Amino acid sequence: MEEERRIASRFVAHHPEDAARLCEALPPADIAAFFGEIPAGTALPVLRHLTPAVVADFLPLLPVDRGGSLLAELPPEFAAGILRRMSEPERAAVLASMPEKSASTLSLILRYPAHTAGALMDPTVLSLPMDLHANQARQLTQRSARRILYYLYVVDRDQRLVGVLSLRELLLAGPHDPLTSIMRTPVTSLPVRADSAAVLGHPGWRQWHALPVVDEHEVLLGTVRYETFRRLVEEAAPTLQFREALGVAIGIGELYWTIAARLIGSLGPPAPPESVSPDRREFHGKHPDANN
Repeated sequence: MEEERRIASRFVAHHPEDAARLCEALPPADIAAFFGEIPAGTALPVLRHLTPAVVADFLPLLPVDRGGSLLAELPPEFAAGILRRMSEPERAAVLASMPEKSASTLSLILRYPAHTAGALMDPTVLSLPMDLHANQARQLTQRSARRILYYLYVVDRDQRLVGVLSLRELLLAGPHDPLTSIMRTPVTSLPVRADSAAVLGHPGWRQWHALPVVDEHEVLLGTVRYETFRRLVEEAAPTLQFREALGVAIGIGELYWTIAARLIGSLGPPAPPESVSPDRREFHGKHPDANN
């Protein structure tokens, strides 16, 4: 029996997507028993491949602390999609068991109607005050490395979005260069109440890896990430046009992480992408992978 457990653990660790498919064929109680036994580090990759409805069915069957700790490690927009499919008492119990910061983030997302930019966004994006100099901004990014996604967004002291730049642009700037001289404007953004069709069809995806989400006063609330865009396309049973868009996006994302990995080792915080072609070293005012 112990040997069978070891074999099963190795399979799950190395084939999380296949393990997710097998889980989805089981009753919720059996899935809960499985997730109650395996380590969190093994459970999370499998959890990411399960459909939110399946997770919502079995998660309440886990000890509440276990369910809350697993959700806290998922991308916020994905975790929020699971919570929306749970009953109000179940949702409240899970949120109460989570770390305060994670629960606050998810509560913010849950304020917005399902299938809107607000419900799809990640609110943990890093923003930089516009009155900083480059060296001050670099220190802030080092302290908040986990919050760096694709871009660094610049806001005024009222948190209104005023500019965007890449980590590479920040690193190349002189220590006393003001952010206002480095950042690029205007910034392509999504209204917080834009529906999923508007998010999916937004032309900004042709130029950017992520789109910032703003309210009616242009206050930065979060970002809709490339991974979320890809999931929307997959869920939409896309037309050929959207399949082509997805193929482009996947290529961009894979290349982004390949390049970013080279910077992480030497700089510490995660790095946004360089250009797609090694012969193109500048953003030319937009997306590093955009066609000129």
